[in-house]
Amino acid sequence: METVSPLRIGAVPFLNARPHLHGLEEEAVYELPARLAERLRAGELDVALAPVAAFLGEPRFGLLDGIAIACRGEVRSVYLAHRGPLADARTVAFEADSRSSSLLLRLALDAFLGLEGKWTPAADARAADARLWFGDSALRARARFLADGWRLLDLGELWHRQTGLPFVFAGWIVAPGADPTRFAKRLHVALASGIAARDTIAERQDVTPPEEARDYLRRCVRYELGPDEKRGLEEFRSLCAKRGFIPDSPGPTIVG
Repeated sequence: METVSPLRIGAVPFLNARPHLHGLEEEAVYELPARLAERLRAGELDVALAPVAAFLGEPRFGLLDGIAIACRGEVRSVYLAHRGPLADARTVAFEADSRSSSLLLRLALDAFLGLEGKWTPAADARAADARLWFGDSALRARARFLADGWRLLDLGELWHRQTGLPFVFAGWIVAPGADPTRFAKRLHVALASGIAARDTIAERQDVTPPEEARDYLRRCVRYELGPDEKRGLEEFRSLCAKRGFIPDSPGPTIVG
């Protein structure tokens, strides 16, 4: 009798991922986005809730259809913090652990805000004029930044204002050779259960006050990968390719 190997699932360790992992929490390994991409490429995972931008231009990887981590407007957990006018910023600190957010920021600075050639990557994030924040650390820092007079440029809101489309930050990336029929239904069922349990998730988390977590999970985070999200993802791929940020080729391939 043929033995079926255990499913190897990876996920980002952020609040916005918890509805996707509802009931599967103990089966997943949790890594920062950049590390998840490394492990998928190394063949250590079958599927991972990982940044889609890390696999743009790589059609050998799959993207599970129907579900994702996205936004249509304000996202709250991905923003550029800056003290003075952004037009005066000369050094910008990026995040090596989040390719999706970093690519979106480069696009925002150069294409949307007209600052191309006016800024450079900061060697020291602590001394930068502006700094990218993402994930749970961004949610935790919001109140402090606002109280201290910082300005926060929400990148999900900026993207939607510029394009009218949703932005897809992460999806279930399927490794080459992995069979999505083994896990697609389980992941869809887990997300449906997690969406129904968002209020409970908000009460049990310690990232941000429960009422803020409820608003974040219900209003800011979107969980679909539908036609509009796919158009947004293709628009992002196309704009990044035109500026030479990524190879001008398709991918990942929609599967499942």
